[in-house]
Amino acid sequence: MSSPLDMSYPATKIPIDGPEAEDIAGVTATDLAAYDDEQLNAFMRRWRKDNPNQKFYLFHFPGVEKLGTLEGNRLEKWIRDRLPFDIGGLQLRLENLARTRGDSPEYSPPYQRFFAQESTQVPSPAEERPGKCLKELIQDGGRAVCSMKELAHIVQKPMERYEAVQSWLHVGWADREGEAELMLVKVWERQLGRWWEFRKSQWANRGLADSELGFSAYLESKKRRTETGWASPRYLRCARKEWQDTPSSLEFPNGQTFSAYINAVKRRLAPYHFTQKLQLRKCPLKQTRWTDWLEYVSFELRELDKCTNAARSLDATFDRAMTKLLGPKYAVPEWKKDVAYWRSREKSINEFVQETKTYREARGEIMYQQYRVEWAIKEARAMETELLKESEKQKNNKEKKRTQCDEGAPSSSESAPSKRAAAGGSANPPTTSGTPHPRRSTLRSAHRSAGVKKG
Repeated sequence: MSSPLDMSYPATKIPIDGPEAEDIAGVTATDLAAYDDEQLNAFMRRWRKDNPNQKFYLFHFPGVEKLGTLEGNRLEKWIRDRLPFDIGGLQLRLENLARTRGDSPEYSPPYQRFFAQESTQVPSPAEERPGKCLKELIQDGGRAVCSMKELAHIVQKPMERYEAVQSWLHVGWADREGEAELMLVKVWERQLGRWWEFRKSQWANRGLADSELGFSAYLESKKRRTETGWASPRYLRCARKEWQDTPSSLEFPNGQTFSAYINAVKRRLAPYHFTQKLQLRKCPLKQTRWTDWLEYVSFELRELDKCTNAARSLDATFDRAMTKLLGPKYAVPEWKKDVAYWRSREKSINEFVQETKTYREARGEIMYQQYRVEWAIKEARAMETELLKESEKQKNNKEKKRTQCDEGAPSSSESAPSKRAAAGGSANPPTTSGTPHPRRSTLRSAHRSAGVKKG
């Protein structure tokens, strides 16, 4: 059986069973990529035996930096899916389930356990990931398409309630039976991945694609989602490779000034008439969350333009396939349509479906990208309302404090007489405009006397 990744790395053979299995300390990531199913199963049995209390992370293995991000992620998932089961624990669960009636939340699918408020089970890394992605997305300035409670409600009946998060689904998301719920649970993970594509694009459109500030921000975000291992040099190399491989969307592929980029963003946003000010900065880290979000809206609009142009470039292919399908050779009288005709017709339809697959996928991408743009604009409207309310609240608080100060503090003309009255003196001593104040005259006399003595 061939490797799942079809890589030609030289593989170190591992005996399948028994205590004679060789030491796995020297196995590298490239070795793992070359293993077939049988070898990987043997490796995982031995690894679990040697590391009973550890979680499996691919970046712990030397040579992982030689794998591309896509290949590494696929390999890690492939191996995680083959981690051995706890047979004893499974048997105990089945026995407990047999003694109860109905569904037990303790043994519900992973996506349901993720939403459980209280659980006696230790969550797996896959179950922890959605919550970590949600937290990180919000912390970095993004906005979640739904709350934890809302997603729990959607997952209960995915095919009836998916429209609330359809802006973060993709073509064919429900094609595989039984995976619709899992795809819904991953919406925050997809949002976070997209958010970092936007972040990378921010730096790239400022001519700072290689900035260490951008990578440092990405690295800190990744550390917050990783429990162990992030202090190792290997982890740092893998994180840098991921950042370098993160796609960025350029407004001007040939490069332009930052001023030209600002003008392009403003042109994209102009039809939506946002009232709050856009203040783009050369360093994205110095921008407000509002400006970041408007720039993100521009990013999604730019991606919609790209999707549309990609689909339009396939229009000619679709037209040719349609002409071929409806060509004159199929204009045959009904009485002449025999078995050979229908077989030929079926073959032509299958060819049409295959030839237009890319076109249909491109059209589907446009639809989902439009959903995403509409969602991003809707969030911008909500954010603008929040900012206006906050501004109004601050203004009212200032007015309230000013009113309290005016009502509580006595005027300057009243404060001095009140103090003299409280000290037992006259509240309104007779003074004239030409006569100096008694206390000031006394002070002047004291100063003169001191000057005379010094002289």
